[in-house]
Amino acid sequence: MEIINIIIPIITLVIGGGATWIFTIKYTRRQAEAEAMEHFQTVYQGLIKDLQDDRAELRNRIGTMEDKIKSLELIVENNAKILKQLSRLACVKAPSCAECVLIDISQL
Repeated sequence: MEIINIIIPIITLVIGGGATWIFTIKYTRRQAEAEAMEHFQTVYQGLIKDLQDDRAELRNRIGTMEDKIKSLELIVENNAKILKQLSRLACVKAPSCAECVLIDISQL
């Protein structure tokens, strides 16, 4: 493209300026196409970067959610163990049984 910038003024001097519009139209059209393609590529690269960032963020969220699920599973497992231990202490005669101690398991 640099050569065209040098050739066009020389042709303009030789021909007299009237016929150079044929060359300048082609050059201007190609330059506009190149600029449009460059803009399209810039937008496309931006889109790819945004998608990569979104994917990384989603991976981080999934990792966080998996950690939360594991901690909740441990809590449920511990609560199941406590209920199993408490069920052995339950008395069929409660609350009329004087020896039984009432335990409010909703507070656990």
